[in-house]
Amino acid sequence: MVRGASGEVRIGATNAALARLLPIAITAMKGENPGVTVSVRTHALRSLFTDLLAGTLDLVVARAMPQDEPLGLARVALTPQPEVLTMSAQHPLARTPRLSWEVLSRQRWIWQLPGTRTRLLMDRLWQEMGLAPPTDLIESGDAMLALSLMREMPLVAVMTQDMAVAAAKRGVVVLLPHAVDLGLGPMSVWHLPDTQGEAVDRFKQLLVEAARPEGGAAGAQA
Repeated sequence: MVRGASGEVRIGATNAALARLLPIAITAMKGENPGVTVSVRTHALRSLFTDLLAGTLDLVVARAMPQDEPLGLARVALTPQPEVLTMSAQHPLARTPRLSWEVLSRQRWIWQLPGTRTRLLMDRLWQEMGLAPPTDLIESGDAMLALSLMREMPLVAVMTQDMAVAAAKRGVVVLLPHAVDLGLGPMSVWHLPDTQGEAVDRFKQLLVEAARPEGGAAGAQA
């Protein structure tokens, strides 16, 4: 792509892509090509895939289970993005070692909305542990609201690793050692298999570079 070119890249993304990958790639893209408009839409994954197939999006950056992927799309795996259990830094139990799941179940949680894939997987996680899930809940799919609430009150929440690490660096949450494996796939970028424009191809390359452990810092400075 000729440096300084113009154009548009229309991206659909879920919360998991917003903390690190997209900001690094967008910063690099605008540094190379200020004339390229980068449009980001956040929504439920199914809706994003529908828009991608319809041609109203160029790329979708998200995680998905294999059965959630529609036919007719090409996918590039970017990086693993596991879940991490977090607790508000102000929580009275935030510095307590070896908290049991039973104790955690009695705390107030931020929970995904009913009917979403992450909510179903969270419910399954508790079933597999043989425990009743928490009942003191705030239900939301908005990551910004979740972080704001965790600044204001003692809460427990499952976050993606990038989001959790960023929030911990800002002193909003502490990371708990409990294993949380919901079975979601790696962070990936999907696109139609047809030839893409130069701006879209370049943005895909920047996402791949941002996903590399050694490439994030360089991408952020591009």
